[in-house]
Amino acid sequence: MFRWIGFRNGKRSIGVMVMVLAALGAGACLSGCGGGGGASQEEIAKAQHRGALHRAEQERLRKLERELKEDHRTAKTKAVVVVPNTESATETSPGPSGTDCGNNLVAGPETSCGFAENVRTAYEDEIGVGSGSLQAYSPANETVYNMFCTAGSPHECSGAITATVYFP
Repeated sequence: MFRWIGFRNGKRSIGVMVMVLAALGAGACLSGCGGGGGASQEEIAKAQHRGALHRAEQERLRKLERELKEDHRTAKTKAVVVVPNTESATETSPGPSGTDCGNNLVAGPETSCGFAENVRTAYEDEIGVGSGSLQAYSPANETVYNMFCTAGSPHECSGAITATVYFP
């Protein structure tokens, strides 16, 4: 089966098994060079699948970021536009011009009833009687505005961008 080749040097005999030596050398090279312990096809497929999932998740995140930036730009644009609330409101003829918000409250042109209500509440809470400055929140713009209210009857409050509010 195997053939031993021996060399005699005095009493010593060196035996070499040629085929075993060649096989051992080839095996050592493969394991040392990464040939024997490599990834299986299944492991490679799983890694590729994980990579595809990661790329899809990254793309989804980039899309969400773009949508948020667009929403932010739209919100900034909305913040400078005052939209009057005309829902269930009627125009008043006597007294200040604007939208009748009910409860003796009138929102001037380009002023929403929600903002007008917040101005009156802030006046009652912060000033009460006479004239003075206050801050009120606009739900239409999601912004707080400075307003100045007079002492007369009706009170006339003005400020913000071009807001006016009237109440007794």
